[in-house]
Amino acid sequence: LEDTQVTAQTLGDNFGEEVAALVLALSDLEGPEVGNRAVRKRLALERLAQAGARAQTIKYADLIHNTGSIVEHDPGFARLYLKEKRALLEAMTEGEVGLRRLAWEVLEQAEARLRQRRQQGESPTGR
Repeated sequence: LEDTQVTAQTLGDNFGEEVAALVLALSDLEGPEVGNRAVRKRLALERLAQAGARAQTIKYADLIHNTGSIVEHDPGFARLYLKEKRALLEAMTEGEVGLRRLAWEVLEQAEARLRQRRQQGESPTGR
């Protein structure tokens, strides 16, 4: 919801309350008025740690999908992103076990890729 004009009510009306609840659990609704990025990500982590297994499973898939491209195309941001995702995976323990395991593997591979880039003397921007 954070990147659209769609409301939770519209989602519920069109897709049912279960879908609306999942989208709400997965959306970063905390804006800049709540605090800096660290504060907003902590609040999101707390919300997702309490989310049900279905929402956490979707978040695992999201992490798996996004991590590779972030590391490849924005290694400077990837350091912060991976730190945040590590904390998130530590907090989310209710989702599907196999997908959670895969999310951890993807995260650890991405961290290794960043270390390798640093050792090879690549700049933080990837150039």
